[in-house]
Amino acid sequence: MVFTRAVWRIRWKCCGEAKPSEAYIANAIADSFVRFHKHRFQWIVRDREVERRCFLALLKALPADSTFVYTDGSSYGNPGPAGSAYAIFEGRTLTKEGAHWLGIATNGYAEVFGILGATRALLETPRPTTRPIYIFVDNREAVRLAMGLTDASWCAEEVAEIRANLAMLAGRSSAGVTFHWVPGHAAGEGNELVDKAAKRAAKSRGDRPPPPLRKLEEMRRRPKQKQLSRTRTVQADGVTGPMIA
Repeated sequence: MVFTRAVWRIRWKCCGEAKPSEAYIANAIADSFVRFHKHRFQWIVRDREVERRCFLALLKALPADSTFVYTDGSSYGNPGPAGSAYAIFEGRTLTKEGAHWLGIATNGYAEVFGILGATRALLETPRPTTRPIYIFVDNREAVRLAMGLTDASWCAEEVAEIRANLAMLAGRSSAGVTFHWVPGHAAGEGNELVDKAAKRAAKSRGDRPPPPLRKLEEMRRRPKQKQLSRTRTVQADGVTGPMIA
């Protein structure tokens, strides 16, 4: 589509003028394609190996006796059969995990519900107040919603509960709650565990009803969120954390 747009722009520009050379047309189309492509995709090329190494370095730098939480969501069809999962590690020991079948939903909704399930589980589990909590999510939009950086009508109730749970967790823990974005399929055991669990849940059947049709329509029509800066530290309702966008 970008290439076709570039071709038609050059054809319109040359209409009514003396026919330019073939070399001029080829160069003009190439230049126009580069400008359109650069504007649309911003030349973002992800290096997953670098992302993986950065995350593993971050993980090693965090206190070993912390609470590490991984969440994920999956949807086949988007919207389609969806599931979410979470896993809670105390230090390096897996202490609690859970997965939910969500009926027909989008991947974004499944990601948000994964965070919601994790915050509920954290509130139900007693832990030392001096132990920090780190929540790892591989979906940037879900992190922004949970931290109050943006809002969405298609998951307003779930996000409101997440923020309330985070406020209670921050009040219980003197070390606070921190969110970290992690690269999918490159973040080690915890991320792979919840990824597989969410996919299994999406393929299964459960007793939880799917979201209302009104909410599904809002999911389909939701606008794209603007990208945040490359590195940013935010604070909302007592929850802090560096974020990579």
